[in-house]
Amino acid sequence: MAPVKFEEQIKDKLKNRKIKPSGEAWDKIVNNMDASQHTKKKSFFWYGIAAGFVGLMIISLWYFKPVEAEIIKDIEVVDVPKKEVDEEH
Repeated sequence: MAPVKFEEQIKDKLKNRKIKPSGEAWDKIVNNMDASQHTKKKSFFWYGIAAGFVGLMIISLWYFKPVEAEIIKDIEVVDVPKKEVDEEH
């Protein structure tokens, strides 16, 4: 039973413990938060530009795709008799 009492004592000490950060720590936290917010806004801007460029490329490829010509597989060749032309006329 001794280990249980020891664990409970440690648990109570940690539960009642209060940590007060220094003023410098708060300043560092605030500066890090401001920096991370600016990078997120910039990254969304660049992702938007990239997405717009990709969309423009897809639309232009679809719009300017080459027209496929019809392929005629069965071509029928017909022999037509030639008329002789008189050289006198």
